[in-house]
Amino acid sequence: PDERLNRMDRTLLQRLADRLVASRFLIGDPDESGEHVTFRVRAMTILVAGISNAVGALVVIFFAALVLPKPTGYDRGHALTINLILAAVYVVVAFAIGVSWGLRSIEGGRQGTVAWLSSNRPPTAVERARLVRAPVRIMFIQLILWGAATVLFSAVNLAFSPLTALGVGLTVALGGITTSTASYLAAELALRPVMRRADSRTSRTLAPLPVPTL
Repeated sequence: PDERLNRMDRTLLQRLADRLVASRFLIGDPDESGEHVTFRVRAMTILVAGISNAVGALVVIFFAALVLPKPTGYDRGHALTINLILAAVYVVVAFAIGVSWGLRSIEGGRQGTVAWLSSNRPPTAVERARLVRAPVRIMFIQLILWGAATVLFSAVNLAFSPLTALGVGLTVALGGITTSTASYLAAELALRPVMRRADSRTSRTLAPLPVPTL
């Protein structure tokens, strides 16, 4: 009975996963207007990036404040207050920079997604290549922002203790690597409607192969 229940649970979960992956909300509709695709993908990208970075920041703060060992004579209350205030300010500033930079690198310019989506035409080879590299661009932006956070928080905590600065810096760096990787996967998921539209429009413009004659 237990094996049957486990098989039924796995089958049910597999069906739910297949429906979720094949849903039009995630993969998009090739006949959807370019403006609507742009707005939906933009909202999804900002949402998943914001959630992944917020979770990463909370995990880093929790680990650095409660789990990381502190040296003798360490003023926990004063250091925690300064780090929390700095973290709150940095998260807001980094989120604004990341959103602006990410949207400009994906949508902006002559080869951005807006250029061919708004004109309702298939993307060129260069535009499609830029779209394929979009998740990597987002991950690169996240790594830069988390790298800057690593340097900043290490420098601030150096005033309390070199050991604390090292521990906080490593914690922020590891959290940044994990969060940037998660942002890459989330960006691939959020950009699926644009990728499907690019593939469908590109395949329509491909000329049929000539039939060889004897």
